[in-house]
Amino acid sequence: LSVGKKKKKKKKKKKKKKKKKKKKKKKKKKKKKKKKKKIDDYNKYRKAKEKRKAKNKEMRGNGKF
Repeated sequence: LSVGKKKKKKKKKKKKKKKKKKKKKKKKKKKKKKKKKKIDDYNKYRKAKEKRKAKNKEMRGNGKF
């Protein structure tokens, strides 16, 4: 045995971890609800209802009903 000479330790190579690519989630676009349309539809519906009522009344008056 020779004195003074030290055995060199082999350095362990670190394995590089592969980074997993994250899949990007597609965001669903939310459709904006039109609030005004509801009111317009209701007004339209109401007007139509009134028209129907008037027509029925008229027909009843004529003795067709």
